[in-house]
Amino acid sequence: MNGEYSDSERAGKRAASGDATLPLEATPQSRTEKLKIPGAQPPARKPQRSGARLRGPFRASEVIWWTIGGLVLLLFMAATSFFFLRPRAQGFALVVSSANAAPVSDVIVEGVHRGIPSADGTLRVPALTLGKQKVRFADGGEVKEVSGERDGQEIPLTAQAKPGMPEEIEYGNSRMRLIKGGMFTLGSSDAGAQPVEGPPHQVQLEDFYIDVYEVTNALYKNFCASSGRPLPKIGFDPNYPGQDQSPVVGISYEEADAYARSVGKRLPTEAEWEKAAAWDEQQQKKRRWPWGDGPAPGAVALGPRAQPQFAPVGSSAGDRSAAGLMDMAGNAAEWVSSFYMAYPNSTAADRFFGKGYRVVRGADCMGSLDLARTTARGVEPRARNQNNKAFWLIGFRCVVPAKDPALLNSLRQRGLVLN
Repeated sequence: MNGEYSDSERAGKRAASGDATLPLEATPQSRTEKLKIPGAQPPARKPQRSGARLRGPFRASEVIWWTIGGLVLLLFMAATSFFFLRPRAQGFALVVSSANAAPVSDVIVEGVHRGIPSADGTLRVPALTLGKQKVRFADGGEVKEVSGERDGQEIPLTAQAKPGMPEEIEYGNSRMRLIKGGMFTLGSSDAGAQPVEGPPHQVQLEDFYIDVYEVTNALYKNFCASSGRPLPKIGFDPNYPGQDQSPVVGISYEEADAYARSVGKRLPTEAEWEKAAAWDEQQQKKRRWPWGDGPAPGAVALGPRAQPQFAPVGSSAGDRSAAGLMDMAGNAAEWVSSFYMAYPNSTAADRFFGKGYRVVRGADCMGSLDLARTTARGVEPRARNQNNKAFWLIGFRCVVPAKDPALLNSLRQRGLVLN
């Protein structure tokens, strides 16, 4: 070989020395020569990656696992939210039971009537404010004090039902209060009293129940629907009968009497109405107004007003009698069953005295404080000089004698009387 290298040997040496080469045009013998470029660097090699190759799009199995994980997270968040946001018992509950088969007539918590126990003698009063609460029972007895210390707590309380008639009942679509009978002084000769209010004289009364509230538009509307009677036409406001909780007005004595009979009751006599409005059993004296002898302790629906404006029954906090009856001074005047006659030994003269007209008691919402006195007497719209009853501002409430057979049977069935 004369000291020369073959082509293959020269290529091997160049590869070992790292020289960069360019390919030469192929010879007919298919040999390849590479030109060496001075200062050129060898091409950079791609880094070798360790581990798994790069991931492509998610595989189906990975999507399933991500979905399951998301659902688990959502369930955890929902459970946590329910735990912190779920409704919780507020205050405490009073569970009242009777010591015998007969329940008490009504449960009163902090002066608020909370209902009549069921036939089995139990009543549940929920959501009372934590702390001390005063409880009494409408059939009398001492005031009891209970104390709730934690939310959701239940406190049992046993009441001893008294024999005899309950102080308060639900009967004939309304709440009623018991007024004790006995001798009662009807009328007044006090300064400011009108001659027709005297002289004071004694009358004998039997025990009776009287409605706590005046009969409402809603109750009278139901009566009209069941009896086929027309609704009252109201001259000052044709839409007034739609005010369900306001007292019904614009009716005659006969219409009021028909309603009372339909619910097993009657209209009160003049003496019954006055005792219910005026008598303070605790003080054993009559009151000048249902609330007392001085200014009313709260709102009263009296005038003067340019137009009649009646309040929902029971909403005038100041117009409350000692017996707990509402609106006996104002709101609507009220029909009673007695004829407008002079009292025994009266020297008063009034051309409407006799058995031609009925007495109206209490003032209406446009009346004065003087007309609202418990002994003040009115006469059937001034003896019908006002013939359009659409403008009469007269309503009514009902009574039922405590010894009424239908009442007693109802109370026995509900376990409210023992005999």
